[in-house]
This record gives sequence, C-alpha cells and structure tokens, in this order.
Amino acid sequence: MCQCKSRNPRLREGRKKDGRKLVKTSAQEKSIAVFRMMVYLKRYYFQQITGIPVWDMAPGVAGQTRLTKFHHANAEACDERGVANYPAFRFSVGPLFRPVNARAERQGWVISVVWENREDRELSRALSLARMTAETAPAFFAPGNHEGDNPCWPELRDRLEEAGVQVLEDRAVLWSLRGEGVNLMGLWDVTHDPLGWAHAQAALPERVRALRREGALNVLLSHRPSLLEEYGAGGADVVFCGHAHGGQVRLPLAGPVFAPDDGLFPKHTAGVYQAGETRMVVSRGLGNGTPYPRLWNGPELVVVTMKRAGT
Repeated sequence: MCQCKSRNPRLREGRKKDGRKLVKTSAQEKSIAVFRMMVYLKRYYFQQITGIPVWDMAPGVAGQTRLTKFHHANAEACDERGVANYPAFRFSVGPLFRPVNARAERQGWVISVVWENREDRELSRALSLARMTAETAPAFFAPGNHEGDNPCWPELRDRLEEAGVQVLEDRAVLWSLRGEGVNLMGLWDVTHDPLGWAHAQAALPERVRALRREGALNVLLSHRPSLLEEYGAGGADVVFCGHAHGGQVRLPLAGPVFAPDDGLFPKHTAGVYQAGETRMVVSRGLGNGTPYPRLWNGPELVVVTMKRAGT
C-alpha cells in the first residue's frame, strides 16, 4: 500500500494557500477511515502469510521483496496521498503458489487444511544423489519448470553447487573427454521466460546458437523434450531431457498416455529421438511430480555411451 506523504509542506501541515486550516469534508473523513482500515488489513495480511510461504506472491522482477511487489501491484490504485482507487487495490500480484501435497479433513463445522510448504520440502535424498554423482564424475544440472516457480530455488542451487554439481542457467562449460572437446550447454525451461511460452519457443534456437561452440561436440541439457525441432535448429548435437515422466502411465501396445503440458499420448517420453543431425535422449526420471501414480513405467537412470563416427 502506498503511504507516501505529499512533498508540499503546506499540504503536510493541513493549510490552504491563504493559510487557513484545511477542514476535511465528510467524504474525506470517510476516505481516511477506509484508508486506515486498508493499512490495518495490509498489516494483518502480512502477519498471516509471514510463516506460510505457500501463500506468498508469485515471483516478479528478480530481487523484488514481498513489500516491493505489493507497492508495484498497487501503483495505479495509489497517488501521493494514499489509496485513490479502491476497486483497483490488490493484495497480491500474479498467481499464488499451489500447495504441495495438500489434504483437507472435515469434523463437523471445522475444516482443516494441511499442506507441505515448498520451502520446507525435504531435499536430503536429492542432494545425496547429487553428491554421490559428483563424486563419481563431473556433474551438471539444468533447471526445469519446477525450479522456475519454486521460492527455495536459490537455496537449492547453492546446495547443489556445495555438493559439487555445476548448475547451468543459460550458460555453457567446455571440458575435455578423452581428448575431445565437449561443450556442455544448459538452458532454463521455456516457462521461465517472463514474455511467455510463444516468445520463449521462438527464441530457443538463438539461445542454443549463442552457447554453441564450433569444433566441439555440443551437448545440451534442457528440461522439455517436446522442443526437439528448436534444439536442432539451434545446432545442438546431442540433447538430454526429462519432464515427461515416461508418459506417466504406459499401456501395453498403446504406449505412453500422458505427459505434463503435452496432453494425451505424447510423442517424446522415453528413449532416443532424432531431428536432422540432432539426437535427443529422454529419461523417464526417478520421481513423480504429479498427483497421479506411475503405472507400468518404472523410474530409470539413463547411461549413454558416445563414440566417434566410424569407431
């Protein structure tokens, strides 16, 4: 809520131009009373959500605090004296974070809702796997859609790096594998683009080309397998993806049934796919990011052996 005071000292002291004291009209008195109530509600609102990060406001501009978002959301509703347009006043901006593992129980007139806060999710198993992987070989990580909307992502990124994992957020690293140069590129998921999915998809080939290195094997880590054509247009040689959960349910003869954002009977869910000179490897993954069980679709770790052509 905007609580800025006027820069005009006469207005701050409550005087007219001729020096007489300003007398509030009944409409102004009512407006002041409503404003005070809005101040109270704002304070009460923030007290209630302080310990409940699941109801925090969705990410805005990088570095924005909760209060900064609050002011920004109500720029059109406030003037230098306070709230001027009450119907336009908002308590939040953007979508709210969806509760994790939420369940509701009713006893008479009392309904209890229990959920797991994203910031409190147990990360020990994932970090243990990351640490074990980094101790075995160079380990790299590219963020997907769940990292983009998770308020604890900065903490997770730091802990991954502490475990020895290199996090690739729209960047590339060059390393040597048996004397061969390998340019390992990592991209944020398209849902991370503030301009929307269509813009991110159109810009994807150029994002890949910006990281590509001539004379090296260009290996791309990118979360979403449905964008194979765009990866190929950008010049990636090999792409590693996940996201599809193997199709969640894999029916005999019919194959994969569903993948997030790809709907029914998705095309790219597990295995190797090719577009031009680009090959894409899709893993079914180890976990389950949806409320639906995995059926006939076991978790997997994919091992890929790459050889020089002709050997």
